[in-house]
Amino acid sequence: MNCNPRCFFQIFFLIAFVFVGSLYAQEGHFTVGGKVIDENGKRVVNAMVLLNTSYDREIYEAVQTGDDGQFKHIQNRFKTDLWVVVEEEPPKDFWNVLAPTFFTVKRLPGFEGVKIEVPRVGNVDVGKIHPTISYSKLKIDFAKLFGLTDEVVIKNLDTARISVSLGKHKTLDKDEIPERAFTGVVGNFAIPKADWQVVISISDGRKKHEAKLYLEKGSISTSRME
Repeated sequence: MNCNPRCFFQIFFLIAFVFVGSLYAQEGHFTVGGKVIDENGKRVVNAMVLLNTSYDREIYEAVQTGDDGQFKHIQNRFKTDLWVVVEEEPPKDFWNVLAPTFFTVKRLPGFEGVKIEVPRVGNVDVGKIHPTISYSKLKIDFAKLFGLTDEVVIKNLDTARISVSLGKHKTLDKDEIPERAFTGVVGNFAIPKADWQVVISISDGRKKHEAKLYLEKGSISTSRME
């Protein structure tokens, strides 16, 4: 059969197209599924389940758990490992200190999530897993903490600042605490459960008052005034 260069190109293109399509069909898609439960074994609804790649920790896809606590991702079949990170729904009426939480804590120890290997065939069932990011609710009375009157605290709420560190990793540095975080003189804070060091400060118009709080899994263990 005589075939000019254009004919050869068309045949080559057709073979390449079929080959690539065949590879795609083989790789296809797979699902990542499981169920999110709390420490008491109860289902966790409305949790955000995040898939991210192991090399850049960026979100690839996010879904929420249903009323049964279950979730399912449908994915292209990657050639890299993935991490499943589960963020519990932040408590309402509390200021989420580290929001957006995943982006703030994703490179910190203890928040890596569950590593999964992408299978060549079949799906992934991670079974029952606990939230990677779950929240503690802190109510801090600024008047009692700093020995100030309610009037002075309320008058100077715009000077309230917060710094948050985990070991040597500083996540917030003298960030402003918004007034929506307060009910009167009480600060309502939601913070992921971990061993944080938190520094809170406020001015009374003449001097700056500062307190260091040491948290264990999100609960205040000790505090120190400066």
